[in-house]
Amino acid sequence: MRVRLLVAVTTCIALAGCGGTTADAPPATPPTAAPPTSAAPATSAPASPAPASPTTASTPTPRRTTPSATRSPSPTKPSSAAPVSLDNAVLDTSGLGPIKIGMTWDELHRNGWLEVSPDCPPHQVTSKQLQARGIDLRSDAAERLGDITLSSPRYATRSGAKVGMTVAEIERIYGAQLEREVKIGYQPYPTAFVRVGDREIVFAPTWETKQLTPQTRIEFISARYYSDHYMWDGC
Repeated sequence: MRVRLLVAVTTCIALAGCGGTTADAPPATPPTAAPPTSAAPATSAPASPAPASPTTASTPTPRRTTPSATRSPSPTKPSSAAPVSLDNAVLDTSGLGPIKIGMTWDELHRNGWLEVSPDCPPHQVTSKQLQARGIDLRSDAAERLGDITLSSPRYATRSGAKVGMTVAEIERIYGAQLEREVKIGYQPYPTAFVRVGDREIVFAPTWETKQLTPQTRIEFISARYYSDHYMWDGC
């Protein structure tokens, strides 16, 4: 599978002012409390110190530091970073665990998630390690990650939906938040989706499906920017 240029054109802007809890939105980051401020202590005229007696004054002894006793930081040696684990990752509208929507090609390459296609360079393709996990990445026109698609039940959405579930099971998870839309593809493509602002989680059946029924099984789950298109091109 290849990371292909999304031909989708986002047709809506982000929704603002949504209240309540929305399924599959990334966890909110708690606000950082400002440190308490302390009132400046009141100042008064300093008292005149009594003159020290020559017989009681002590002379400080200077400390001598030898070069051998001085500790200096050792230079940091470059080391290869450990692979980022995807074992406990969940899919939400921000991405799949450490793989985030909006990442650049360089960031994806550094983590070993993207490769240059040997068949049609300079096209980018999902790395073999991700393909083996049922993960496919697709870029947008700005050479940033715009779509993460799952084709395996190995990973679930934050709400617990997985590839292989029926539409009825997905509806039980999301309730009224689950919408249906026939997206534009090589042919009309019936899907279900949950939208959060300008992003969505799409639940798609096989390409040949003409209509969603409660018994229709979900073959793909995608986290991406919202679009009324659901298709991609090869090289």
